[in-house]
Amino acid sequence: MLLDNGANPDAADTDCRTPLSWAFERWHDALVRQRFDKGSALNPMDKDVRVPISWASERAYEAIVQLLVSNSVNLDAINKDGRTPLSWASEGGNVAIVQQLLDNGAVPNRMDNNHRMPISWAAERGHKAVVQLLLGRVAHTDQKSNSGHTPLSYAAKGGHEAVVQQLLCGGANPEVVDNDDRTPLSWAAERGHKAVVKLLLDNGANHVMDNDDRTPRTIESGMLLGMDHYTNRKSNSGHTPLSYAAKGGHEAIVQQLLNKGANPDAADNDDRTPLSWAVEKGHRAVVKLLLDIGADIEADEMGGGTPLARAIENGSEDIIRTLLEKRAKVDYTYLRCEVMPRAEAGLLTQDLFNGVGGDEDVVGDLTGVRHSRGQSRKEIVFQLAYYSNTGPSRTLTMVSQTHH
Repeated sequence: MLLDNGANPDAADTDCRTPLSWAFERWHDALVRQRFDKGSALNPMDKDVRVPISWASERAYEAIVQLLVSNSVNLDAINKDGRTPLSWASEGGNVAIVQQLLDNGAVPNRMDNNHRMPISWAAERGHKAVVQLLLGRVAHTDQKSNSGHTPLSYAAKGGHEAVVQQLLCGGANPEVVDNDDRTPLSWAAERGHKAVVKLLLDNGANHVMDNDDRTPRTIESGMLLGMDHYTNRKSNSGHTPLSYAAKGGHEAIVQQLLNKGANPDAADNDDRTPLSWAVEKGHRAVVKLLLDIGADIEADEMGGGTPLARAIENGSEDIIRTLLEKRAKVDYTYLRCEVMPRAEAGLLTQDLFNGVGGDEDVVGDLTGVRHSRGQSRKEIVFQLAYYSNTGPSRTLTMVSQTHH
């Protein structure tokens, strides 16, 4: 009715979008065809510099795309991010639209502002059929994005086994590293994608450590696949696969490594054990797993700290409780040098904290004790006092007085 009374079909709103642009995005077929009949512009750009075919391709409106293609719109029009309709369709996984765009001359090698081609988006999303369509048309299978990721890297990271297989068959190099010196194998191993790990290794991916901080995770993948001689192999910084798994909180991997004979007390170059890393990162389940297998609860780090000392420093109450239940010694923790100097006045005596007995000079009250980061830790002090060598009954009596 509005059009019949002279309304402008190309009038743009505050987002620079025309009625036709909105109709394409929301899939109003009759309205779109009406706009065509009234002579609407086919390539108007909105504030994101997106033309109607870009919206239609992303939303998988096949009939609309076909209508636009038949009216010779620009198939390689880019938005402000440099993305084309083919890029959007590839990410969305619509095979029919991708095929239609390619058949009508859309450029498959065009990169967006992040140096990503359409195949990169399809690989990341795991769209096997779209990847297959694009694979024979791209000039460079290992084209890197701004972050250094290749289509194979994106697919491996996402655990898309079928796409990884396609890309490898298409000549993708499994050894290409990204800006963090990480390979597709490294990403697949970290994410726990066992089938992808096996596929990459079967296709020549290098599982030997070639970067101290990142790709040692690939050794974990080797362990998962039965490569037992890597169980206790160390990186340049002294980390074992168990150390990396404990640090990352990967409980299932920790269990498998322990089952294969991994040494729970293997220390790195800073004398830190897997238990120390699990404590620092707050992975209570891993901490318990390591303690149950017999990990040294008093293992000293470089500088003399213990797992309990690190837990106190971090204020990890549940882990402190777990360590104390396993009889970790309170002696010589950070309580002496960090917590107690912050006590203000009250009922608890110093020998409750250092576990060695002594005089009963009043040095601290539960309400005033704060750990090294300045946060209130009444429960931490309660636990440490309870498990100290002075005995729980006397301590509990003293603690209870502070709650009145």
